[in-house]
This record gives sequence, C-alpha cells and structure tokens, in this order.
Amino acid sequence: TLSNCENDYVLEFIQELQSRSDWILRCNLQVVKEALLSTLAQELKDVFTEKCRNAWALTFDILGEAMVAGMVES
Repeated sequence: TLSNCENDYVLEFIQELQSRSDWILRCNLQVVKEALLSTLAQELKDVFTEKCRNAWALTFDILGEAMVAGMVES
C-alpha cells in the first residue's frame, strides 16, 4: 500500500495535472465515468461484477474530486 506521503504526492500530482488541463469541466466527469463503466462492462463481461463496478465508480469519483479540487485551487 502507499504511505501517506506517497498518497499526498499522488493527490497533488492529480490536482496539478487537472489545473494544467482546464478543458475538462465538472459536468463532463459524469459522462466520462459512465463511458468508462460501460466500456469496462462490455470488455470484461462476467468478470465485471457489481462489486467490481462499484469499486471502479468509487475510484473514479475520488479521482474526479481531486481533479475538481485542482480546478478550484488554480
């Protein structure tokens, strides 16, 4: 697992990446999330269980929040 220091670095990196890429808007995150989940479901088929879907959705939400926080701070 990542240490807190590494977690902070990853979070800062994601926020900095977003602040440099202001083309993404908050409303687009939901569209991108649904496209990702749909693609994963099509490609992984039976392997893409509800538990797997929820894990991917949560991960995307966490990353999306970090990206939005980066937009607000910049």
